[in-house]
Amino acid sequence: MPILIGGAFLEESRQYGVSFVLDITERKQAELALKQAHNELELRVEQRTAELSNAKAALVREQEFLNAVLDNVNAGIVACDSDGVLTLFNRATREFHGLPEQALPPEQWTEAYNLFLPDGQTPLPKEQIPLFRALQGEYVHNQEMMILPRQGSARMVLASGQRSPTHRARNWEPLWSCTTLQSANRLKPRFTPSTPN
Repeated sequence: MPILIGGAFLEESRQYGVSFVLDITERKQAELALKQAHNELELRVEQRTAELSNAKAALVREQEFLNAVLDNVNAGIVACDSDGVLTLFNRATREFHGLPEQALPPEQWTEAYNLFLPDGQTPLPKEQIPLFRALQGEYVHNQEMMILPRQGSARMVLASGQRSPTHRARNWEPLWSCTTLQSANRLKPRFTPSTPN
């Protein structure tokens, strides 16, 4: 049993004194319990830190894998956020347009990326851009359009896309739309594309 012993003489007299014995078992048990709780907490923090580090590493690996898949698919993939700002152009899309992605709003897509109706003459109105239509909630399937890059060859493409289905389940998730562009060179050109200004 842990005890605390103390004693002292009274100030006015060297003949009389006071002493005491105090059982400090509960205090020692509380200190021990506190130390154990502290050690357990440190261990949990170390475990959670390791789990978080492993989860981050797994996310990095997954992101690298997804980027590799996106950049090795021959179909162009384009995505935007809920505001319509472009967030993703894979390698094929960059090659189709001869340009990298830019964080542009839908109003600038036609001019920036040289999007045309299948006639190759008429600029594609914003309301007919497959990605914009998908952003509005439409399901787009094999919409024909022309890409007339400033450098490179004109390309007829078939575009398909839709809004992310996750936005319905959890409204806090970012909304995005994705359009897949596939070269439609098998289609016979109905025109001779003019060179854009």
